[in-house]
Parts: sequence; C-alpha cells; structure tokens
Amino acid sequence: METEDMVSYWLYPTSSHSIKCPMTTLAKVCTLVSPFTSSWVWQRQSFSMKVVDDGNSWHLAGSTCYGENVLDEWFIVSLVRLVSTEFPGLVGRVVDSDGEILLIEAADHIPSWAAEPSVASGRVFLQGGLVHIIPVCDHPGQVTPIPAVTPHPSVCAQVVTSYPHLTRASNKVQQTIMDRLDNMPENLASNHHICTISLPRTVARLLARDKNMLAKLVQGVVEKDQVDTRQARAMSRVKQINMEEYSVKFSRCLFAMVSSCKVRPSKGSGWV
Repeated sequence: METEDMVSYWLYPTSSHSIKCPMTTLAKVCTLVSPFTSSWVWQRQSFSMKVVDDGNSWHLAGSTCYGENVLDEWFIVSLVRLVSTEFPGLVGRVVDSDGEILLIEAADHIPSWAAEPSVASGRVFLQGGLVHIIPVCDHPGQVTPIPAVTPHPSVCAQVVTSYPHLTRASNKVQQTIMDRLDNMPENLASNHHICTISLPRTVARLLARDKNMLAKLVQGVVEKDQVDTRQARAMSRVKQINMEEYSVKFSRCLFAMVSSCKVRPSKGSGWV
C-alpha cells in the first residue's frame, strides 16, 4: 500500500469464466460498472482496473486513494460484489492498509482463527455476490480440498468456485456486509448532497466538463497554506463575472469539508 487511505482490489478468472480474453473481460466489467462510477462523486481517485499478465495466467487489478471519504472504499466493495454477481466466474478480493476489510467489518461474526491477520490474510473473497472465507485445517491429519497454507489468490479463487459450500461465510457475516453496503452501488444518495451555488460561468463549465475537478477545488481551499492564500488573494483568474445559479452535486464528505472552512476574500479581489 502506498498510503494509509488506499484500497486495492482484484478480479480473478476461474475455469468457469466463459470469457477467455482478458481485454474483453475488462471491457465487460467497465461497461457494467460505468453507470454507477460516472454518477459517483469521488474524493481523490475513481475506480479503475487494468489487466495484469502473470505469465501463465491473468487477472484484473486496481487501486484507489479514497482520502477522507471512507464511503468511496465501500462503494468499490459494492462494485466488486456486483461484478462477482454478474460474472460468477470472476472472484473478487478487496483489501486496504488495515488488511481484510470485510473481516474487520464483520469481526463479531467470523471464526476465531480469522481474527488473526497473519492467518486470515489472503483467504477472503467475493463470489456470486457473497463473502467467502477459505477455512484453515483443524488439524494436520484432516483430509480437505482446502489448502493448509494460503496459496496464490488465483488458486484461492478456483477453490471458492469449486467448493462454495465449504467457503461461504455465515449468514451473519453476509448480512453485516450487506448492511454496510446499504444497497450500493444502486443507492447513490447516501454519498451525495446537491445544492444551488452562484458561480462564474467559466467555473461552471469547468465542473461540467470534468466533475472530478470539484474535489480538487474543495481540497485546494481546505488544504491551503499561507503561500496559497497570498497567491490567490487577488483572485486574478476567477472574477465575479457572468455569475449564474448552478446545481452542484457534492459528496457529503466534500460538502462537510467546504462548509466547515471559513474563507474571507480580500477587499481587492472583487468578491467582497
């Protein structure tokens, strides 16, 4: 992990995945999630995946910095779950800097051995829209198709699709995760706050062209230092000209950030 607020995610094809071409699979996944990702207001980075060639196999992988908005992370979990539902031959995995976030969320309902990060790491997956936890052997002499030592994720993915009755997590775990997802990705309202703002036409056009600029603008205001304040004092590039009312969709996190930031324009800026 590059930062503490980074989430990483993967999709592993199994023998039951009918689409053998990795680029076609990536295109199908992007087509499935794009109606949701394009409507979501991201905090730092958006959902993105690429094909990773392992030599004899391949998988899809991505990572996203979610910054201050943890809901971005759970939205990504919902997207991976959605893909695993629509394409049962693809097995998903999601972790962050804390480890197996699905286990952490459902900590009150997981097996005792799964509470040990060194043991549980690499054994939690999403397949068919459900959480799967590959169990460990109870004793060395136990005969089981489940590997005693955690193998490569692609092998684990095949185990999950071959023995779902052995890996499917309990109903309480499933319900805990579903409650946390709160009907995402279909439910976008939980993340968004829409309000009407008076903006210069140039700024409104910028936001219409690239809605990710909204987060950058908010972060620029909230994270400004004394040097930034001095440089922006005159507001030379953004004048109070052609002002109009626009409806702007914030994430609730971005709206809270900008609402709590008190900014007083200088008298010479034309904004007083």
